Amino acid sequence: MAIDDEYTAFCFDEACLYIEGKIKDGEKPIFKIESEYIEKPHYKTASQMYDALGYKNNSYVKTNPD
Repeated sequence: MAIDDEYTAFCFDEACLYIEGKIKDGEKPIFKIESEYIEKPHYKTASQMYDALGYKNNSYVKTNPD
């Protein structure tokens, strides 16, 4: 694949080996697209984006959806 970044190349290699192992065990890969169109969020400021990611007061906070 000619991936220059060593970590990305390692992760890609591990993913390929995992998939190959599943196929050798008789499993079939499932490639499923949940939706034809995925709406991407748009933010007016960087602060809005960081808030959406759970970053507040200079650290990540765990949010509970309940």
